[in-house]
Amino acid sequence: MKKSVLSKLIAIVLSVLLMATSFAAFAEAIDGGANPGAISTDDTTLTIPKGITLKNDESGTYYNPNITYTYTIAPVTPATGAKVSGVDVVEGPTGGATLASNSVAFTAGEVSGITSSGKEITQNLTVNIDLTKFSQVGIYRYKISDTTATSALFTAGITRKDNYNKDRYLDVYIKNGTSGVAVAGYALTQTNSATAGDKDGGYTKEYETTTDAGTGTVTENTDVYRTYNVKLEKQVTGDMGDKNHAFPFAVTVNNNSLTYYSNGSAATGTSISTTLADGDTLEIKGLNPHATVGYVETNDTGSTYKVTINGKTSTLVNEAEVASGSTATLAVGAVSAYDTDNSNTSVAVDSAATDYSQVKFINNLASISPTGVVLRYAPFILLLACAGALVLFATRTKARRKETEAI
Repeated sequence: MKKSVLSKLIAIVLSVLLMATSFAAFAEAIDGGANPGAISTDDTTLTIPKGITLKNDESGTYYNPNITYTYTIAPVTPATGAKVSGVDVVEGPTGGATLASNSVAFTAGEVSGITSSGKEITQNLTVNIDLTKFSQVGIYRYKISDTTATSALFTAGITRKDNYNKDRYLDVYIKNGTSGVAVAGYALTQTNSATAGDKDGGYTKEYETTTDAGTGTVTENTDVYRTYNVKLEKQVTGDMGDKNHAFPFAVTVNNNSLTYYSNGSAATGTSISTTLADGDTLEIKGLNPHATVGYVETNDTGSTYKVTINGKTSTLVNEAEVASGSTATLAVGAVSAYDTDNSNTSVAVDSAATDYSQVKFINNLASISPTGVVLRYAPFILLLACAGALVLFATRTKARRKETEAI
C-alpha cells in the first residue's frame, strides 16, 4: 500500500517537474529568444502586431492607407498528440481568450523612410485572458483568424498573395499562482500541429514568408501598400519655338481623398494649376494604386504649335496642331495597373506603373517657309521687269529714229 502511495507521489512530482520544465523553457524565451510570440509571465493581456509594408520606387515620405482589418478568436481542438515538452496541449475553454476589439484600424498619416524594398508600419490586436475560465494548469489552444474581406483590401489598394496565411494558433500557458491559476506565458504558431513548431511573432513581414522547398526561394507573403509617382515634363522644340514661354496646365488628380505631394508640398485637392516652360517639371508623388491623372495644356501664344505627348513607354498623342487659344489634352488615365490586375476577389498582383507615370508635352514650332514670300511678291517683280523691258525698248526705238533722220 505504501509502495502504491509512493509510486503515485513520484508520478505527481514528475508531472509537476515536467510542467515546470516546460514553463521554464518557455519563460527562458520570453526575453527575446526562440519564442518571439512569448509575453511576460503573469500578464493577462497579449498584443499581436499586424503590419502593412509600405513601398515606393523612390525613397521618401508618403502616406499610408485607410483600412480596418477584422479578426476572430475561438477555442480549437489541437492536432492529435499535440504536446509541448511532453505536456498535452488541449482546447481552451470558451471565453478564456477574447479580443479586446475584433478590428485593427490604420488611419492615413505621413510615414518617413519608405523605400522600394519597403517599410513596415504596425497596429496591435489585443487578446485578453480571463483566468476564471481556467480550472487547472495546462496548455490551452485558441485559433485567431483574419476575416478581413478581400473587397476591403482592394478598396484600400492593398496587395496580398492568394496563399496568405490568415490563421494563427495561440497557446496559453496556465500555471499555479499565489492565489489560484496565473498566466505563465503565450506562444503563437502558424499551424495546428502535433508539435509546437516555430514560434510566430504575429501578422508581420518577418513571419509572413513562404519558402520553396525545392529552390529555397523565400517569397514575402505580407500585405503591401505601394504608392506611385508621376512626372510631367515640358519641352519646346523647333527654331521658332519660344523656350522661355510658360504654358498653362490644368492637372486633374483623383487620389481617393488621400494626401499626396505636388512638387514637394502636401495636397488633397482634385486639381492642380501650374505653368511650365521648356525643361520645367511637375512631380506628383505618393499616389494611391487606384489614382488617376489627366492633363490639359493651353496654347496662350499667338502661334500654332504641333504638340506630341509621350508616355513612359509610348507616344500618346502625335503632332496634334494646336492653334492659338486652343488646348492639348491627355485624357484622364490610371497611374498604375492595380485596377486591371486585381479585383474584389483577388489582390495578388503587385502592379507596375503605367505610361501616365512619365508624361512629356513637346511643343514644336519650326521655321516659316520663305516660299510664301516669293509667291506673294513674284507678280510685282514680274511687272517691274516687264516695265523695265518696255522702257528699254522705247529708248532704243527712239535712238534709232534719230539716227535715221540724221541720214
